[in-house]
Amino acid sequence: MTSNAALSSEAVALADCLGELVARMRSAEAELGALLVEIEQRGLWLRFRPSIA
Repeated sequence: MTSNAALSSEAVALADCLGELVARMRSAEAELGALLVEIEQRGLWLRFRPSIA
């Protein structure tokens, strides 16, 4: 394998890895958003907000 082919292969692997990471981040954001909606719908939001003294 030539040096350019090896670099290209590594770049593709890195791009795949980054794509998976972004997909996991989006999934986590969606789960967090759903949790925040549920907290708000149950009227629990005031319990999770920091109190202002």
